[in-house]
Amino acid sequence: MRSEDKRTRTARTGAPKPAAKSEPVALAPDRGPSRPARRTRAVTRPDLPRPDVTRHSSADAHVWGAVRLPETADATRFGTPLDDDLSTVLGIPDPAHVRLPLGPVPTEPDGVGDWMERYRAQLELARAGLELRKALADAAGYGELKRLERRTKELEADAVVRRTAGELADPDQALVYTFFAAVDEESVRDAVRDLSAWSRRAPGAPIRLVLNSPGGAVLDGLALYDFLGELRSRGHHLQVLALGTAASMGGVLLQAGTERLLGRNAFVLVHEVRGGAIGSSSSLGDTVEFIGRLEERLLAILAERSALTADQIRERWGRRDWWLTAEEAVELGFADAVV
Repeated sequence: MRSEDKRTRTARTGAPKPAAKSEPVALAPDRGPSRPARRTRAVTRPDLPRPDVTRHSSADAHVWGAVRLPETADATRFGTPLDDDLSTVLGIPDPAHVRLPLGPVPTEPDGVGDWMERYRAQLELARAGLELRKALADAAGYGELKRLERRTKELEADAVVRRTAGELADPDQALVYTFFAAVDEESVRDAVRDLSAWSRRAPGAPIRLVLNSPGGAVLDGLALYDFLGELRSRGHHLQVLALGTAASMGGVLLQAGTERLLGRNAFVLVHEVRGGAIGSSSSLGDTVEFIGRLEERLLAILAERSALTADQIRERWGRRDWWLTAEEAVELGFADAVV
């Protein structure tokens, strides 16, 4: 009965047609006029959840079910080229030149898993390339910052050197006193004031006195001579350099130095004490006596380090100006060396 019904229905409606299987079809991306588009058979897996369908128009992906897939090619290239010097120095491959085998999307469900793993590896490689370039960019910026810091320190060091050199060149800082004046109350007062300040500021430091003097007042000169000797007793090495002329009391002040130097063209003048007086005969006699005592004091100073005795010096300076060249002064012991 059932067979007849089936034949009856078949005769009436015709032979049954097999149900058509719906198969998703994905179009290959546009590859340009030289490579025509191709149709790629996609595979669905009923045991996997179907994601939401996302529309896209990217030319570098295929559709596997409703999932967006990458370009199917023999290899995929990632990143952008590194600088040649960085790639060489770091000894790392250029991400832009790294290729992994990918191949077309497999048509068999069993091969999809491996294909997806390779795809994930490519994504990780691309991410690593981007992170590498970021790290290199950060390193380059850090290196530039360090370079600027080093340059700043160099400029600061140069400024310190220049400032120090300027301070050392300052006579007040270098402890070089220039006495280019006649020996009188004012010039001696200024010298004692400044040299005292230097001695307090730099105890025991070497001091240089550059001298060019025509001489002057004996008592003022002896005051400065004693003060210079007191500096030597404090431990100061006192260098006296006479340039031009060290005449009369200037020649006596030359003897105050721990080291006595003369310029090659300098001259030293040694002579009797000169002075005058007005008054009674008794007062004039007192003046003459005092001048004689001053001469004795000066002769003792000149003879102390000289090759001559006080009497020999008195004999040579009597009634005349006794001029000595630098070489003669050194030979007779009135100076230590010619510079």
